[in-house]
Amino acid sequence: GGSSGSTLRHEIMILQDGRSASLNLKEWRVADVLEWCQSTLELPQYVDSLEKNSVDGMVLFNLSEDDLKELGIKNKMHILKFISHLDELVSRSSN
Repeated sequence: GGSSGSTLRHEIMILQDGRSASLNLKEWRVADVLEWCQSTLELPQYVDSLEKNSVDGMVLFNLSEDDLKELGIKNKMHILKFISHLDELVSRSSN
């Protein structure tokens, strides 16, 4: 069966995401933010910009729509995706 490889990869993704998810958003390092952007948001084109600007969890926590545009995220759907997922993270972290 050729499907065993994809199953394993799926499990690894869950583990990676789970590690980040278990941390309070404010405790995320830049690497966690990059992983989140690539895996959860599926917007790998912004990873470079986030890394260059050293965006960690604390920055992400306080990010506004204007800040996203500053990072080069101009696409309305991408901004919506960012904000929606971020709201979810923020509400989860404030518990």
